[in-house]
Amino acid sequence: MNKETYLIGVIMGILVVALMFVFAVIGALFRAFAGWVLSMTFLGPMIQHSLESLGAKSPNLVEIGALLGFVASFFHKYESYKGDKD
Repeated sequence: MNKETYLIGVIMGILVVALMFVFAVIGALFRAFAGWVLSMTFLGPMIQHSLESLGAKSPNLVEIGALLGFVASFFHKYESYKGDKD
């Protein structure tokens, strides 16, 4: 293996890790928005009351959505459709 091939491999590895982090942040932003929308509906106070009864002190649905979105984006399963296998 020559130096150019090694350097390309290292750059691609860094790029993949950076893209994973960027996609995780984008997922957190979308789920934070979903938490904000949920807090505006009639379900928001009900969910906040349920979380308070479990011991959370003043739960913020936007923060909870962002946290769950960030963590869940690392466990996302990508599937591709290969057609029918009849």
